[in-house]
Amino acid sequence: MRVVQRWRSDHHESVAGGSILSCHALHHWRLLPPGDHPLTAESIARKVGIITLPTAREIAAADGVDATDIPLSDPRVGAVVMAGYSIPGLTQEQWDVLLSKKEIVFARTSPQQKLQIVENYQRLGNIVAVTGDGS
Repeated sequence: MRVVQRWRSDHHESVAGGSILSCHALHHWRLLPPGDHPLTAESIARKVGIITLPTAREIAAADGVDATDIPLSDPRVGAVVMAGYSIPGLTQEQWDVLLSKKEIVFARTSPQQKLQIVENYQRLGNIVAVTGDGS
């Protein structure tokens, strides 16, 4: 069982640390910082310990290739930063691969995209808890 939690990046200094440690200890977590640019979201996520594993962008840099040359299914990819504009084109198979990753940050997602994220987690048998300001 996985619990999915939505996290607000504007609370990263005061609230996130303890919550993130609790989620790590329980092996429950997926976090959705809304509004942030993907690179900003990734930077904040690394700062507070949400992302600790390599992303396709980092693997590509180390390999000297473009990030688009590293498929999400590459076993070296442990963390994913997914921008909301990438969500509409995802197939069910791509959702399955994406949501199998241990560390995922969704950035700049609309309310409709957040609903898609929740529905796909639920389709895979996850328990989803969504908190935040409602945007």
